[in-house]
Amino acid sequence: DKDIWGFAMKTFNERMRKKIEDESVILNRWIGALKHEHAADELEVEGDNTPFNDNLDNAEIVEEHEDRLELLERLIEKERKLDEALQRIPKGLYGICAACGKPIHKQRLEALPEADLCLECQHLSEMSHWV
Repeated sequence: DKDIWGFAMKTFNERMRKKIEDESVILNRWIGALKHEHAADELEVEGDNTPFNDNLDNAEIVEEHEDRLELLERLIEKERKLDEALQRIPKGLYGICAACGKPIHKQRLEALPEADLCLECQHLSEMSHWV
């Protein structure tokens, strides 16, 4: 019985490792594209000094630029968390809540492979940020 449980966990962890690696590849492509766009935007905005430049257009460009930077930051953070999740697998810590030590539900890991907190601890963490 113990051998079956160990095999099932090893299989699940292997599947999740593959899923995390695949997700990381996609995220890194997005990060690279956004960084490239950011560099191009910097050149475009700095070089635009025409007398007919409309302030409203500039405001829209700046807002769009800020939105892309915010997205880039979120993607980089997710990639960092995915990398941390990959590092937990060989240590036998993947799927274990970092706060309470209980197993994280497999459905949660399927949806958020980078999750390091169980749902209950995640809620507690979010509540403490609001206080």
